[in-house]
Amino acid sequence: MKKYLIIIGIITLFITPLMRGNKIDNTEACISKYKVIKIVDADTFYIDYNKDGYAQKNEKVRIKHSDGFETSFKKPLDRKSKYLGLTKNQSLLLGYMGKKFAEKHLLNKTVTVIVDPKRPTDRYNRNLVTIIYDKNKDYETELLKSGLAVIYNTDDSYKYKKYENVAKIKENAQNRQNLNLVVLNTKTGEFHKLGCPETANIKYAEIIEEPNIPGYHKPKCCYKNQKPDLDIIEKPAADITTPNLKIFFIDGYKYNKPSSKCRTSACQTLLSEINNAQKSIYFSIYGLGGQNEILQALIRAQRRGVDVKGAVDMTEKNINIYDNTENMIRQLKFIKNDYQIADKNVRDDFGYKFDITAAIMHDKFFVFDAKRVFTGSANISNTCIGGYNTNVSLLIDSPKVADLYTQEFKQMYNLKFHTIKSQINDNTNIKIDNNTTMSVYFAPKHQVFRGDLHKILSSAQKYIYVEMFYLTNKFLVNDLIEAKKRGVDVKVIVDAVSAANKYSGHHKLRAAGIPVKTENWGGKMHSKAATIDDKYYVIGSMNWTGKAELHNDENLLIINNQQVSVATKNHFFKLWTVIPEKFLHFDPAPEGADSIGSCMDGIDNNYNGYADLGDFKCRTYLMKLNQH
Repeated sequence: MKKYLIIIGIITLFITPLMRGNKIDNTEACISKYKVIKIVDADTFYIDYNKDGYAQKNEKVRIKHSDGFETSFKKPLDRKSKYLGLTKNQSLLLGYMGKKFAEKHLLNKTVTVIVDPKRPTDRYNRNLVTIIYDKNKDYETELLKSGLAVIYNTDDSYKYKKYENVAKIKENAQNRQNLNLVVLNTKTGEFHKLGCPETANIKYAEIIEEPNIPGYHKPKCCYKNQKPDLDIIEKPAADITTPNLKIFFIDGYKYNKPSSKCRTSACQTLLSEINNAQKSIYFSIYGLGGQNEILQALIRAQRRGVDVKGAVDMTEKNINIYDNTENMIRQLKFIKNDYQIADKNVRDDFGYKFDITAAIMHDKFFVFDAKRVFTGSANISNTCIGGYNTNVSLLIDSPKVADLYTQEFKQMYNLKFHTIKSQINDNTNIKIDNNTTMSVYFAPKHQVFRGDLHKILSSAQKYIYVEMFYLTNKFLVNDLIEAKKRGVDVKVIVDAVSAANKYSGHHKLRAAGIPVKTENWGGKMHSKAATIDDKYYVIGSMNWTGKAELHNDENLLIINNQQVSVATKNHFFKLWTVIPEKFLHFDPAPEGADSIGSCMDGIDNNYNGYADLGDFKCRTYLMKLNQH
């Protein structure tokens, strides 16, 4: 007991001289040292009481005597700001300056925290504290002197009245020319000017100084006042052409950001096919992300009497991941989805009940007039067919191939999705012209990875070049390793997002001596393709994963044509050369300095909920650019 009293006495002797100017009675206060780990604004922060490094609800504190200005642009002008005659923007400016003051002096620093037991919490159950930093500075005193807060009218706030500096507050409020503040949408990375109507609808946002970063998009006010999109629309010219097959490469590294315009050759070709369809358009797509030109073309086709029907994916919450899908369903009407049987007692051939959480409808194909098929790896979205992700699309002129895709579509339109479908037969070695045969596979019934694709990879003699979004299937990984062992030249390009997946097979491939490059452009390596021995080209909607083969609705083509194989091999090496050699040995972050353009594209490239300046890695990188 004596030892305890001695310790308390020493702390009191140490702190009392520091606080004497403010007449705080420390004999009744709880005094401890803690680290400040998060700043909310000038008067509110998180103290790491349990010393675990994470800001938790019960660690939120507020300084006791002073009131800083708001940093929330959604809240109305508060009483003190009205009393001082400040505008909303001036009040926000003061709030921003106050937050920066707190970050400068308190963030990640160990401070002395004093809690008065007579009034330990406020009405929001936050601990009310006095904070001493830099050995002897009272935080509230310094905040008031700096003109970044006013005092509360509490019983003992008179002690701080002499430090309140109204003149300095008004001087700071006129500092707008030095601090140009904008609202940052952390989900998209876009800026908006303070007071713009759009800011009311932004869920995740914060106020920051507008950085002067070359090439970064300027703040918006009203969308309708923005300059028109100057995307160059490509002519619908194929990169590879045979008598009845056209192949279109979408090289993501060529684009700065996604586009809602139908600007790629692949998209222009799809649009042309929709506009020229006479009898029927059957499509099965993951969803519709933007791409209103495609939707309007489908609506026009339906109005002129074309039989337009579709199938799309829905999650277990009965939503689609793409923003324009529900609009498409409302306007076209004849569209089915896998959620429609999610709650029904539907079972597959083995008696297992349909489980919507186990699979997705991941196809990307259109069938026109029972003659032509448009398919490939590109989703009908701003990032894929709009041009940003690297993809491959094909237009196949073959009634036989069209019939296979129509059979598959009709199963889904009749609400037979995933494992409850039936296998489509007579699907291999279809001759579509004199030099081209094609085999068509639909997951999950054909199980092509352990079937025909395994046979082709196992028989490869010269080379196997793979460009793949997700590569986790252990059987295919082993096929590539075995090919390497028998002297086949194996090279692989994977996506940076998939490389961060703990199940990615590229580490095992590298360990086996196979060169693997991880892409470092802003968009995704979204292709699902392989070129083999100047003979075969493998392409489709299927990532090389177990789920794609055994659960999802997917389609895959194995094309036997020397011209196609050689041309796709050359295209592979074009992509290979674009990626720096250093990414043979380590994986770039999908959003950050290594991935070119990823911090200026308005896309949440690593799926962490934050885009561009909203993402910590991008913010660090872009702020360095700003300083230079």
